[in-house]
Amino acid sequence: MRLLYGINYIELDTDSIDNLMQELQMLCFGYSKKMVIVKNSGLFKKDTKKKTSGIKEIRDNLEKYLKENAEYVKESLVIIFIEDSIEKLNITKLIENLGGIICEFTEQSPILLEKRLTAICSAYKVNAENRCN
Repeated sequence: MRLLYGINYIELDTDSIDNLMQELQMLCFGYSKKMVIVKNSGLFKKDTKKKTSGIKEIRDNLEKYLKENAEYVKESLVIIFIEDSIEKLNITKLIENLGGIICEFTEQSPILLEKRLTAICSAYKVNAENRCN
């Protein structure tokens, strides 16, 4: 599904990944930056068995576009990829070389969350009551 929240804010997912290059190439309008959010594209997996065909071609086109337009991308685009998992590929190395950040978010256990919250509260010198019991 392609969601268009404005000319400068686009969300794409598996079903609309074919529109990625078109959205990246369209100039931002009225603002200095354009945000494109891509969810579960499959672009960061070596072997894709998704129903969307042409993932490798899209990945290759994206790599080429990022290399050739690095300065424009840095100045005018905010591209966020939200993926279930990624593998180290040329595209991930390219994104990191361009100053992009690839970070993994993992679920934490309630015990670790409580320890982290306690540390944050301690740092800010506030008290938090345990209301879970």
